[in-house]
Amino acid sequence: MAAGGALGTLLRAGSVVRWAQPPGGWPLATLAVNLLGTFALGAVVGSGRPRGAIPRTALSAGLLGALTTFSTIIAEAMELVISGRTGRAAAYLAVSIACGLAVAALGVHAGRTISEPAG
Repeated sequence: MAAGGALGTLLRAGSVVRWAQPPGGWPLATLAVNLLGTFALGAVVGSGRPRGAIPRTALSAGLLGALTTFSTIIAEAMELVISGRTGRAAAYLAVSIACGLAVAALGVHAGRTISEPAG
């Protein structure tokens, strides 16, 4: 799980550095990474794979848990509030939650579809 967490953290940090926004800008990198990771986590849950507690925990809580992070969403929303962009902060939180739920549901559906036997 630690190795997955380290990899997820590096991927998230790298994306935020690569696609950095100016202060007060919309945090697109975090939003994109969180939505991608949430879809992937939904697919893991929906598929029931990998089998076994250790591989599943390493993937879900380790890699994907570190890749997606609620604390970063809140920190970025607070930065927007502090910079006087309260409306943008509220929109960012609403989009993050609404889209997160939608892509999680799509991920679960995809995972179930992939894991169903062909027939």
